[in-house]
Amino acid sequence: MSETAPDVEPWRRRLREVMTSHSQLVRELLLEGGGIERKAGPPSPLTFMRNHVAKSLPVLYTGAVDHWPALRRWDHSYLRRQAGKLQVHVALTPDGFADAVVTNRKGERVFAKPCETSMAFENFLDAIAQPRVDETGRRRRPVLYVSHQNSSLVAEFEPLWPDVGLELPWATEAFGAAPQAANFWMGEDAAVTTTHADLFDNLYVVIRGEKHFLLFPPQDAHALGYLPFPSATYHRTADGLGIPGIQGLQAVRGVHEVQETRGIQGAQEAKGVEGGRETT
Repeated sequence: MSETAPDVEPWRRRLREVMTSHSQLVRELLLEGGGIERKAGPPSPLTFMRNHVAKSLPVLYTGAVDHWPALRRWDHSYLRRQAGKLQVHVALTPDGFADAVVTNRKGERVFAKPCETSMAFENFLDAIAQPRVDETGRRRRPVLYVSHQNSSLVAEFEPLWPDVGLELPWATEAFGAAPQAANFWMGEDAAVTTTHADLFDNLYVVIRGEKHFLLFPPQDAHALGYLPFPSATYHRTADGLGIPGIQGLQAVRGVHEVQETRGIQGAQEAKGVEGGRETT
């Protein structure tokens, strides 16, 4: 006599209810004011560590880098004079979504990484000054984003060092160590970073423009639709898109890649910036 398999759906439903209740409770306890704190900076190392780092709570400081010359100097003309001839890493995507779940031309849902190339920084500045679409709405060029990791400010943008700090002294004292990386990121409003989790504490400084973050607390991870997808990378195709040396892009699955990359469908975290620095 065969046994009937137990109905696990009521337990799954109850588990979701408990986790949702827990998420709401944590939000109420940690975000009593209903949102992220906005404070005049810079903070003292003790205050920063005690109120935010130790509790893993985000915070927005205003005026923390008012002494940086970059706030007064940085525009396209200045950056072109100071760093225009530098060869820098640039990420290219058709629509601005890097490290995102997309449907490729074969109809496959894949986790697509951007096409990465190296170009003179002045060519990047020229490119983002061009319209992305023509008068008919046809795409003329990909979305470009200077967003290389591995301490790109230190490795690629030495002429800009006098304009910024390679570290924030109050943060260095709070963490007990200098930042492991200082990155220079510059993009346009179409550049979007899809939902992800960073492994380190991050400090992000906006020099020009805006940066929009959508933050999820760790206890909400169960609701984000975390699924496995085949890895892919955008590669150049033959159809030109209006920039010399930059052709169209197509998400192509790696021939030698056998692993799957996990991603989140339909979620996005941050919209583009013009000039930014992150320390990790």
